[in-house]
Amino acid sequence: MLILRVPAPKAILPTLARVPPKLHPPWRRIPQLSSPHLRLTRPPSQLRSFASNQPSKSSSEAAKRQAKSAAQSAKSHDIPERILIYHAGTGRIAFLAVLKLTSLLLGAFFTLLAAPSYFRAGKPPPATAAVAACGIVPAVFVAWSTAPFVTHVHMHLPAAARASPASLARFVGALPPGARLTLTTMSLVAAPRCTAVRAADLRAAPPRSRRLGLVNYVRDTAADNASRRWYMYRAVGAFYVQDGGSGKQRVTAGHQARRNKAAAVDTWIWEAVRDKIARRDAPGPV
Repeated sequence: MLILRVPAPKAILPTLARVPPKLHPPWRRIPQLSSPHLRLTRPPSQLRSFASNQPSKSSSEAAKRQAKSAAQSAKSHDIPERILIYHAGTGRIAFLAVLKLTSLLLGAFFTLLAAPSYFRAGKPPPATAAVAACGIVPAVFVAWSTAPFVTHVHMHLPAAARASPASLARFVGALPPGARLTLTTMSLVAAPRCTAVRAADLRAAPPRSRRLGLVNYVRDTAADNASRRWYMYRAVGAFYVQDGGSGKQRVTAGHQARRNKAAAVDTWIWEAVRDKIARRDAPGPV
């Protein structure tokens, strides 16, 4: 008799052992963490991950809110380092620029076209010289008379004066002699020409330096001219600042206008500087 041997089912048990455990979705793990008897069944790594997600998110949101509030508080008291304290007016500046350019064009026409044509035509020398003078004299007079005209005056503020409008008012009230100013004039071709001075450098123009009333402030330019090359422009030493510039007169109004409009003019600061110069140059005790 043949005996058939059937092999034992050895592969059944390993197959059943290799069946992967059923994974729970993430949204079902959170209730398990809240349950005391299931909390210990989770691995410590998962417990730490779920516990650390919420505090990090809340801390990041708190940091964002703090940065936003700090930015808003800094913006509410935003006073630039360089503020405009005097503006001559757009109409005056435009008229002066056109006058300068027109005088240059007329001078070039008479000296480069009219005078040579008179010379080639055999005109008398006095007539040729008169034609050339018609172009040279107006250009020179316009350049001489309009050179001191100040279009803008800016003041450079330290960090302490930019904290608030009250700090700015205190700084202007006790203006130090070293306060920095930038006076802008126009060159021969109507280009802006900036001159950096200190408040103590400006003084009222004496009667002999007023240029027929076209100069009201002067400064000493000997040191600046000594450091310049021979081909460079001479330093501007005479200025004419007209009264009645456009702008806000009060601290609060000027600060509010600066927030609403970038080109606001704080003329009250220039008035304080002007009064300080007048008191300093006045005879007798200050």
